[in-house]
Amino acid sequence: MLGAKPLLGRTFVEAEGLAGGPQVVMLSENLWRGAFHADPNIVGQSVKIGGNSRTVVGVMPNAFRFPESMGTDLQKGLWLPLQPTRRC
Repeated sequence: MLGAKPLLGRTFVEAEGLAGGPQVVMLSENLWRGAFHADPNIVGQSVKIGGNSRTVVGVMPNAFRFPESMGTDLQKGLWLPLQPTRRC
């Protein structure tokens, strides 16, 4: 993810950006600390995002900024891989 090193785990891999790819999520450090009590074992756990289960693959440090002009709301956010939808 833009050459950034996660605090825990890893960034997205190519397969996670494909249609039908694995359902994963990366957490911000603030979200990880606040909602998951800084659980060092969060990587690999399943969490509900918008009613769907996703596997946590990493936690990005507070110094990570994407998008660069993100506000305080995004500092408590998460990132999902961009996956094209399947079309018949």
